[in-house]
Amino acid sequence: MKHACEVNLCFDPEASRLKLFTRVLWWFILMWVFMFWGMIANFLGGIQWFIILILGRRSEGIFNFHQKFFRYSTRIQAWMLLLTDERPKLDDEYAPYCKCGMCNREKMAK
Repeated sequence: MKHACEVNLCFDPEASRLKLFTRVLWWFILMWVFMFWGMIANFLGGIQWFIILILGRRSEGIFNFHQKFFRYSTRIQAWMLLLTDERPKLDDEYAPYCKCGMCNREKMAK
């Protein structure tokens, strides 16, 4: 069964000690940004719930916001769990929005 969400990580035996120490400093900064962003995402999730209840469809703007938050939170968690040395960037340039073929988001991202 194919899922709508996939995570692909490559094992790299090399690790940077310098990046390991700077990661802790970055973590304190990103923790606050991520927490605030998560609070907004949760609030919008409540609004999305009412939109679906009343209109019977999703808001595309809230969907895109949640999708970007989910992508970034996944990258942050992989970085903090020491699965990668690459610090996550905020841009979504290298991650296409949709590969499912059921919508036209990949055309909108170009």
